[in-house]
Amino acid sequence: MTEDQLRTNYWFRPRLLGIVSVPVTWQGWTAVLVYLVLAAWIVLRAVQGSAAQVWLLAPLTIFAWLFCFWHTDGGWRCRE
Repeated sequence: MTEDQLRTNYWFRPRLLGIVSVPVTWQGWTAVLVYLVLAAWIVLRAVQGSAAQVWLLAPLTIFAWLFCFWHTDGGWRCRE
């Protein structure tokens, strides 16, 4: 599936195998980069081994998954 075949407002496409999706536009890659930067910042700023890391990373990760799901062309389903 090429970028031209994607419907507008979809930044990710389903993977050929598995459940998750892959970024295919610059917006999708930017979303992934923002998530990685925020996650790294939380890990570096929170006290190592503290519950703060979990309580900050868990909602960020859940939001990132939902964001990717909402912006995936065709949604997620298991492909074998």
